[in-house]
Amino acid sequence: MAFAENDRLRTGWSEKRQEIPMRGHTLTWLGAALALVFLLAGTGEAHGGQYTGPKPGGVGTPRRGPTGAPRGGGVTAGLTPSWRDWWDRNREEFFNVLARRQSKADPATPEEEQNEGASALFQPLTEEELRTLVRPLIVAALADKSAEVRDAAAIALGRAGAIPQLEALKVALKDSRKSVREAATLGIALLHHPMAEQVLVDRLTQTDLGHRERGITALALGLSGGKRAFKALTDRLGKDGALRRVSRAKAREVEGARVYALGLIGTDAARAAITSALSSHSTKDSTFIPMALTALAHCGDPSSAGDVFRYLGHKKREIRRSAAIAAGRVATKKDKKWVQLLVRRQASEKDMLARNFMLFSLGRIGGDQAVKTLRSVFRKDRQRAARAVAAVALGIARATTEIPALRKAVTAGKDETLRGAAAIALGIMGDRAAARDILKVLDGTGNPALQADLVTALGMLEAEEAGPAVRTLIARARNGRLVQACGYYLAVAGDSESIDLLLSLLEKSGSIQVKGGVATALGRSHDGRAAKRLASIVESARSTDQTRAFAIVALGLIADRVPISDFARVSIDSNYALQNADALREVIDIF
Repeated sequence: MAFAENDRLRTGWSEKRQEIPMRGHTLTWLGAALALVFLLAGTGEAHGGQYTGPKPGGVGTPRRGPTGAPRGGGVTAGLTPSWRDWWDRNREEFFNVLARRQSKADPATPEEEQNEGASALFQPLTEEELRTLVRPLIVAALADKSAEVRDAAAIALGRAGAIPQLEALKVALKDSRKSVREAATLGIALLHHPMAEQVLVDRLTQTDLGHRERGITALALGLSGGKRAFKALTDRLGKDGALRRVSRAKAREVEGARVYALGLIGTDAARAAITSALSSHSTKDSTFIPMALTALAHCGDPSSAGDVFRYLGHKKREIRRSAAIAAGRVATKKDKKWVQLLVRRQASEKDMLARNFMLFSLGRIGGDQAVKTLRSVFRKDRQRAARAVAAVALGIARATTEIPALRKAVTAGKDETLRGAAAIALGIMGDRAAARDILKVLDGTGNPALQADLVTALGMLEAEEAGPAVRTLIARARNGRLVQACGYYLAVAGDSESIDLLLSLLEKSGSIQVKGGVATALGRSHDGRAAKRLASIVESARSTDQTRAFAIVALGLIADRVPISDFARVSIDSNYALQNADALREVIDIF
């Protein structure tokens, strides 16, 4: 299953995708919670706040989940970058809950049996429920007195809406709270309609917008991806021409967002525009060039290899990091020259995050030479963080010869970061025989970071025998990332009883982290059976604004049935530690 899923996502990676991001801002608890759900360490300010990076021993990076999550991004100097930082932003490529749920209803059985199984395991929202229940509820929430509720509603309406909802989102563009305006910008892009796209084109040229709002608008155009978006994004790209009213440094940030947005469009024409802008830009620019390189990663065209690899030894680490990310998308295992260069560079790289990205790219490239290098790092490297990255990369490379060593790392290892990474690698490779050992380790550990990794691996392996343990765990969990992992497992398992359990946690838990994890898990299950109860939570006078906002987040996600989520489109292959990239970090956190 894991193999087929990864192939399916990679095959369609360079095709035009039709979806868009979410957001969070202004010291809102909603933003902070949703970022902590995926990062669970460090502090944050909602939509537009500042995330200072994972604390020592923390688990990875924030991912604003559905809506209103804080701005996150940078890896703080002096802290060891964790493989979880990367995994939380790239996970959907390897563990797509919606794809797995839909596959359970595939025509491998007689029609009657198929329909019966589908109704038992997966009941998406009907068009009538969208039209009569979900959309009217979210439109009304856009006028709520609570800014957090309005923030959540703007993104949710984009996910659940259609072009008739454009007018409501245009009104939200004038909201007094910047976080709501930014959410509405992304919500409009999610409508994927020429009329909606024109609103964004007009907004991009507004001279009264700050550089971050302008950058978010550019990224929204990339997610919308139509002809008008392409024209607006390529107009004088990299020339700073339309941006004279802001400082040159801020202009470069906006230009960086524009070039990254072209990568989201991902067509041959977009790649050509990116390459042209990259070749004409100063090689000293550590804002625009990293964004352009990761945009080329999104395009995934081998013809860009020369443009990417020449930056792999650049003196600025921000540029080396982005080149390292892109290397895994533009080189193949047949490109021995590029693979050898990547192997040499990772061995001499002093910046830990750049080296991590190089190791992950070797995993993406695969082949004998890449696996040999990753095996050596996994078994012998003096840096424990690098060993854990290499473990995950071996899974990505499908190095099945390393399964025994990875199993041993899970069962007998003493480094819990490495144990979690090895479990994820086994999950990626679909090593179903490892499920029993992983479950045994889960029963014996109280570390929530490791528990989340193990449950995620069990979900990827679709290990039904873990169901009782996961249900027990989620009922008492206080860690948002762990709650989310448990929810994903239960969604893949098609456990209908888990819907009531999750809804009860959403209503009764006093923990923002738990509520955020529950909202994301419910939403990513895409199960319409939760919709009426979520609607009643939103409308109830007894519900707090916090709970209502998270319920709206879940509703928007349930209604959004795109094959690759907006969060994944923006966050996969992103240089999430890049400084001077406010708009990109904000959009990543918004998800």
